[in-house]
Amino acid sequence: MYLFLFLIGVLFLLFFTKVKVIIFYNCQQGQNQLTIKLRSWFGLIRYTIHVPERDKDDSEKIHKGKMAAEDAINSAGDFFSSAEDIKEILGHIGAVHRIMKNFLRKVRLSKFECHTSIGAGDAALTAVLSGGILALQSWIIALLCMYVTCKIVPSYSVTSVFQKPAAGIVLSCIFQFRLGKAILAGIKLFRYWKSIHAESEKDSMQNFAADSNGQTF
Repeated sequence: MYLFLFLIGVLFLLFFTKVKVIIFYNCQQGQNQLTIKLRSWFGLIRYTIHVPERDKDDSEKIHKGKMAAEDAINSAGDFFSSAEDIKEILGHIGAVHRIMKNFLRKVRLSKFECHTSIGAGDAALTAVLSGGILALQSWIIALLCMYVTCKIVPSYSVTSVFQKPAAGIVLSCIFQFRLGKAILAGIKLFRYWKSIHAESEKDSMQNFAADSNGQTF
């Protein structure tokens, strides 16, 4: 009895536990740094993830992996040949989008700063690139604010470097959510994936049975 109550209490705490995610990304002057910090229970639980910069060998491996993936996609291009397949894929995307949208509504954004610098060596081209990047940032932030709950006004800027070619970005954001909401979203995604898998197996069995009956006659 006490063990059952203890488990219920632990699940209750986990469900209402708030998780704060701090993301910092710095890519400029040859540096490429990504740090993700997880905080919970007023900082008593902490976990930090440092994503190291890839070296040339890793870049070559990734490039080869991309080439292999492109070959696989090209070889599987007939999968999208029929309108029914495309309609089914769009239906799956819509279902996943609804599940994620319900979860993202519970996510609170408490900080968002994105500062970019760009230079092409030519004043006219630099101005065009700066305007395009600024428009892209505005669109991304508007899309983000449409899905999550923003508690602040996002800060973003583009610095034009006319003296020399340059490119850099510094991104810093903080958002938080309840662990229970994330668990529920994960359960819904798993159940949806499981239902799709069951339907595909059922269709395969029906097709196999139909082929077997056809060969019998």
